[in-house]
Amino acid sequence: MRSIIIAIVFFILSGLPAQSPAASTVGSPAPDFTLNDLKGHPVKLSAYKGSKVVVLGLFHICDPCRKQTVELQKIFTAYKDKGVEVIGVNASGDSMKDVSEFLATVPGGVGFDYLLDPKTRLEIPYGIRATPNILIVDKQGTIRFRGAFVPASMIESELKKIL
Repeated sequence: MRSIIIAIVFFILSGLPAQSPAASTVGSPAPDFTLNDLKGHPVKLSAYKGSKVVVLGLFHICDPCRKQTVELQKIFTAYKDKGVEVIGVNASGDSMKDVSEFLATVPGGVGFDYLLDPKTRLEIPYGIRATPNILIVDKQGTIRFRGAFVPASMIESELKKIL
């Protein structure tokens, strides 16, 4: 019986995508992705390589994520004309309707692009364990900062190191 259980576990694990814990760490290349925005337009992370620093927010629908979205809006407003792109991603597979309703509750609104990950494909390569996750990706596509529940002042401090 034990060998059957081991065989089943091995079979299940062999079918899972390979996890690379180093893929989303500071100093590593940001895993590329293409996700649709709320208008259905595809957005590819690597399209910003060489031209923009990207502040990437990986969110669920939750109160801390709403508060983090407000902090990212501050960064968007302050840095949108300075070579910085802010991108929010609903990383929990919520529907477009639910995400739109959630964003409507953000005080002051959201001016930056917000993408949908309906199949939660970013969960493994980005190592999403808690949300919100904030990553800063430099112009070369390398992750330069990673944190959770990050105030705008800390994001700004990290941006100044690479701008």
